[in-house]
Amino acid sequence: MAMTKKAFYSWQQVEEMTQDIIRQLHGDQQSFDCVVGLTRGGLTPAVLVSQYLDIPMHAVKVSLRDHVGEDNLNALKEEIGINKGKRVLVIDDINDTGATISAIKDVWGTDAVTYAVLINNEASTEEVDYSSLDINKLEENVWQVFPWEDWWQ
Repeated sequence: MAMTKKAFYSWQQVEEMTQDIIRQLHGDQQSFDCVVGLTRGGLTPAVLVSQYLDIPMHAVKVSLRDHVGEDNLNALKEEIGINKGKRVLVIDDINDTGATISAIKDVWGTDAVTYAVLINNEASTEEVDYSSLDINKLEENVWQVFPWEDWWQ
């Protein structure tokens, strides 16, 4: 049985990728009413961006793999005021297959919602607006390991 190749990222690299996304947002003169971090991987970069931009942050759970059916997309849509003129930045660690972003778009639509990820898999079914690092899992299937996934080891 073949071992899965893994790419490990440090806290420093996560900070640098987050700074890269913030630079891109500034370059495009983007502004937002709030940041939405996707649990679990998007929470750390979302907190960093929320603190830097000094705007509120919400956490949303989109469960496609673990604990399916426990998401809070509809409740948060009302709370934030999505599609009522509020500009929302959704952040995740990786756009892998595109399933998570697709699920959000199904509930929230595409108006006034911007998507940013630390790592974008170009083979994903969904596109994001901002990313720091592009990979292609069709060319080389490497598991991306963020520091919060194995910090105790």
